[in-house]
Amino acid sequence: PTLLDLCALKMPNDVKVEGRSFKPYLTEPLDPEDDDRMLFFYYFSPKNLDDRDKYLCVIWKNWRMLGEGQLYDVEKDRMQENDVSAEHPEVVQRMEAAFQAYHARGKELVREPVRFVLGGVGSPAIEITGQDMYWIPESKGGQPFKQSAPRDLIQTHGPYKVRMARDGKYKFTLSRYPLYADMPMSIGGRKFKQDHAIRKARISIAGKTQEKPVAPEDTRAAFVLNLKAGDSDLDTALLGDGKDGIAYFVTVEYLGD
Repeated sequence: PTLLDLCALKMPNDVKVEGRSFKPYLTEPLDPEDDDRMLFFYYFSPKNLDDRDKYLCVIWKNWRMLGEGQLYDVEKDRMQENDVSAEHPEVVQRMEAAFQAYHARGKELVREPVRFVLGGVGSPAIEITGQDMYWIPESKGGQPFKQSAPRDLIQTHGPYKVRMARDGKYKFTLSRYPLYADMPMSIGGRKFKQDHAIRKARISIAGKTQEKPVAPEDTRAAFVLNLKAGDSDLDTALLGDGKDGIAYFVTVEYLGD
């Protein structure tokens, strides 16, 4: 809303935005006491969408409410050392009710996966990383968020949620490291010594599965598949020596009809 306001553009009629323009406050700051809006800081953990104790903070005027219902008046207690929830139950009740309404809407949104569009006209090539894996409680292992995950061959399994924009040939390039690094998939560990734990690479998408061997000097494994437009789960695997985890980097190119 702020950028639209600054550019004197109208909000599209079919777009719902819960934010508001901050343009007026660039010249005349808003007093927090005049702002009745609540702000929610909450991480929807895929392991437990209701795990609020570690991930919640609600802000309203001078109040801060945390996950277990602790309440702090930051105007008087900036370090948030004195829980005053027992003294202001009506404030806790109001903030809790607002959070529950927000949380109910948020849970429905995060359950719907955001799919990566493959073969789009404006982006015929796209790179997906292990951090993009769609993690659910049934997934094997955790999400490979750390940069050290490929080096240490962190074992995890889950799909990449994708959408083919059009029919045609797609080239999938699986690798342990970013392609620009040009590093063989056979090295790893803290000192990047040869471990050759990866012997094969496999890809499954839209009911099709392909697998091929990986040599020690290989930096990648490429697969070409004919696919129809539509949604699908992309499953990848780097296999060998008891290892069975996702490909940490997947580059997808649309090759045409």
